[in-house]
Amino acid sequence: MQTVGELSEGLRYKAVAQRIASMVESGELPPGSRAPSLRQTARSTGMSLTTVGQAYAELERRGVLESRPRSGYFVRRRPALLPRAGMPPAEPPVARAVQRGELVRRAMDAMGRSDILPLGLAHVDGRLLPAADLARILGSCARRQAVRSADYGPVPGCPELRRQIARRLALAGVSAAPEEIVLTCGATEGLALSLRALTRPGDTVLIAVPAYHFFLQMIEVLGLRVVEIPSHPERGVDLGDLEQALDRFRIAACILSPTWSNPDGSLVPEDGKRALVELLARRNVPLVEDDVYGDITFDGPRPPACKAFDRTGGVTLVSSFSKSMAPGYRTGYILPARGQGAVIHELKAMTTLAGVSATELAVAEYLDKGLYERHLARLTRALRDQVEAMRDAVARHFPAGTRATRPGGGFMLWVELPEDAVTGLTLFQRAAAEGIGISPGMLFGMTDRFERFIRLNCGLVMDAPVQRAVRRLGLLARP
Repeated sequence: MQTVGELSEGLRYKAVAQRIASMVESGELPPGSRAPSLRQTARSTGMSLTTVGQAYAELERRGVLESRPRSGYFVRRRPALLPRAGMPPAEPPVARAVQRGELVRRAMDAMGRSDILPLGLAHVDGRLLPAADLARILGSCARRQAVRSADYGPVPGCPELRRQIARRLALAGVSAAPEEIVLTCGATEGLALSLRALTRPGDTVLIAVPAYHFFLQMIEVLGLRVVEIPSHPERGVDLGDLEQALDRFRIAACILSPTWSNPDGSLVPEDGKRALVELLARRNVPLVEDDVYGDITFDGPRPPACKAFDRTGGVTLVSSFSKSMAPGYRTGYILPARGQGAVIHELKAMTTLAGVSATELAVAEYLDKGLYERHLARLTRALRDQVEAMRDAVARHFPAGTRATRPGGGFMLWVELPEDAVTGLTLFQRAAAEGIGISPGMLFGMTDRFERFIRLNCGLVMDAPVQRAVRRLGLLARP
């Protein structure tokens, strides 16, 4: 027969287990996060280490926690019970003027407010970025090279950073000389300069939708027309759709994100990238490749860029360190298509003239010391866990029938709301009224085909405020 003392001890460890399980269920301890140590829990509960150890062993047996040698206990990542997001019905491609600027501006105004939790912006939580290391290097560079740091640099940018970027491009399968690379104020300037070099007002460009909303805004500002083809959430652009559009329209340039596209996280496979580049080369249509998420690959080596398969010089590659290192340093770059280097150089000279010498020198030194690779390994692990944690939270709190992508890189989650939920635009408006920012799907295309979609940023640490916000979004999504 069980004694009173034995029963009391059993109740104690069950109480501890219930406390930790409740923290997991509420999102205070999201999937992939480290659970409090045995000693921390013993102190906070007043229980013995033996009792806490029994509780953690029980939670491990139930699949709530997992122990990792010499690291402690972690919340087990459960496969989120969400089917993958699909594709809306295809629409025949049409060349049209872009009229999304006002919607984009309204959404950006709301998402950029200081009182809004930014689940709609594509940025990484500052706590995950190497701000302190960069600050030390920046200070050191400014002291050692005071005059140079304060002066104008060359129009194409700091030579040291261009050398480091040329080395990094080799990881994407791209062979480039430092002299070919032009530094820019983030990828935003790089994309704008590239399109300005390749098009004239009235020209038609091709994009894959859902597309990064800045593409549409930029196309509108430059007075261009757009043709949209669908992007599959897993494999990206279909070559048949691309070829059909090239047959029907006079395309001046394509602007695509073949590696972890924003917002759907799609990846064009290696064979598909090679075939895409070869098709465009045969048609003599230039490609502007947005590769800003290429470095943020969760498993295995980073995928090759389309530029790696460019044998005729028709691909312009644009990227930056804004998503993975320091958005405020505004350090991006262009590897221009053949014959476009001088044009890009001239356009940059007429706009920003030169970059910020001090930050370019600091980023170059950070790369040269090998610090970026170590940081990137930590960052990609954290972002992979956060994407899974966000999927898990959406699965638990959003209406039944919600679907979402499962990206292998980047940090965007493309969520498809069920038919009996509100539209993405209505959810955006409701959420903004309660201090939560999201991106409605209508930002990412020219028609209403994405009205039942939203984009969520998984770059924020999944702490209690973010968990509460996702739980509230799930309630607001109901009619």
